Amino acid sequence: MIKFFGKIRQNLLSAGKTGKYLKYALGEVILVVIGILIALSINNWNENKKDRATEKRILKQLVKNLETIESGFKQTLQYNDKLSKSSVIVLDVLKNRLPYYDSLSYHFDRAKNRGTALLTIPKPGYESLKNTGFDIIVNEELKNAIIELFEVDYPILETSTTDAGFDVIIENYLMANFYRNGINLIPFDYNQILEDKYFFSIINRRYEFRFYHKFLIERAMFQTDSVKQLIVENITSK
Repeated sequence: MIKFFGKIRQNLLSAGKTGKYLKYALGEVILVVIGILIALSINNWNENKKDRATEKRILKQLVKNLETIESGFKQTLQYNDKLSKSSVIVLDVLKNRLPYYDSLSYHFDRAKNRGTALLTIPKPGYESLKNTGFDIIVNEELKNAIIELFEVDYPILETSTTDAGFDVIIENYLMANFYRNGINLIPFDYNQILEDKYFFSIINRRYEFRFYHKFLIERAMFQTDSVKQLIVENITSK
């Protein structure tokens, strides 16, 4: 094809038709430029298509990631609610100086429990996004919402479960005033426990800690669901 066009130019030049030669040469340059632009456009279209496919794959992975996180939140709330019920029972017994009964030892053990261990939130979908690059997500609102959820909201929740210093204090107190029988904590002297305001403060602090943690989890659940809905809407609109 190049030889063909070159031959035409050569014939025009040999015939002394310089004006036509220049016009033809200009037209040929324009055709070449148009061809390059078309090729670049097709290449850009292919690259954009690949990027959108990658974006959709990562967003679907993020949805599954968020669903796993939501499931973990629900299990944590259920477990903490059970512990808090025991706390209410123990606090009521201590306030009203009620007589000891066998199942109370079971509630002693649960009431002193902090609740969840240090909460670690799984982030495979987010790590995949970070490795690919945040710019793969076109929607700025969605991108910012995902980043804020994983970089701000979740870290606050993860660090809120730390109460290691108080854990040590509680364990020392329990060793001095209780003995363990399986899953039960049995006081050496129940009447002394009834009189001990410090033990009441321990159980009350655990109860308040779980209550505060419940608030943080419920807030994180709302934020998680909001981001998940944004992702789903973004996927379905493509």
